[in-house]
Amino acid sequence: MHLEIPLTDRDAPSTSARAWRLWVIVTCVAIGLIVAWREFRQVDVPTWPASCVEFEIEPDGQRCIGAQAKVANRPLLVSLHTWSGDYRQFDSLAAWAIRNDWNYIHPDFQGPNVSERACLSGEVIRDIDQAIDWAIERWGADRDRIQVVGESGGGHAALGYWIAGKHPIASTQAWCAMTDLIAWHAECAASDIPKFRQHADDIMRCTGSVASLNQEQAALRSPLHMPLPERARGALSIFAGITDGQPNADPRGPVPVSHSIRFFNRVAAVHGTPGIEDALAMTFQHANFPWPKSTEMFGGRRVALRRQSKNVTVVLFDGGHERLDGVVVELLSQAGTSPR
Repeated sequence: MHLEIPLTDRDAPSTSARAWRLWVIVTCVAIGLIVAWREFRQVDVPTWPASCVEFEIEPDGQRCIGAQAKVANRPLLVSLHTWSGDYRQFDSLAAWAIRNDWNYIHPDFQGPNVSERACLSGEVIRDIDQAIDWAIERWGADRDRIQVVGESGGGHAALGYWIAGKHPIASTQAWCAMTDLIAWHAECAASDIPKFRQHADDIMRCTGSVASLNQEQAALRSPLHMPLPERARGALSIFAGITDGQPNADPRGPVPVSHSIRFFNRVAAVHGTPGIEDALAMTFQHANFPWPKSTEMFGGRRVALRRQSKNVTVVLFDGGHERLDGVVVELLSQAGTSPR
């Protein structure tokens, strides 16, 4: 037999008690949100060093973030933002440059690659030229010790600037760079990842394409298809993680290692030196490729392949779509001077 026991007025919580409980709940939720927000700010949203300032470069009004060295004739680090970034995209190399009393500049060069003015257009090369001009003229940076570093879309811009920029660069580092926009458009369009398919749409906008890709414009903005410079250029280092672009990699990367291999092979052909053999290059596009017997390590990662053609080096390492900052700063510290 089920017995119903009525709730008396004495058993029911008073209005003040209910209000107290509600206040406690709201307060706890608020405290939780504040803690979560502070953790998010501390962990997920890094901030620029206090020495970095935002400024505008005349005559075109390009926005940059940078820091001037304390004394004149110090090296200049030009760090280039990624495909979808702009000058405000946080860059961990700024702190290293400041600690080592280098000049540092992070230019906008037409912002994200979503328009015809961006994506290795003539305006992009001009913007990087002007950023370097600014650092030399206003800050007294050493014109013989200019270093350029770029990752992903920044690597794409770094290679383009190595080819077409007006300033002699002592050393250029291009990490996980897309070098052929015709091939990359097809690769991104076929991807099952929405973010990667968006890159295919970006290429369409950058090349002024409508129904189909304007391959002529895509080639003009592809380091692989740009005319290589006849004059002497500084050292170029090309880096790519071998799992980048592999469909079974975790996490997935958008740029297959073939982009770095093909660019190196083109330079090697111009130099008249051996490139990376087709059969070997194909193995790096599969997850279960045979590792070489070399035990060389690179920033704590195994090296799959290292080749050099005069002043150009390519390193394929055990990794994905990433920049290894420990390697970056080690090479910056060792860089020589610009060719004249």
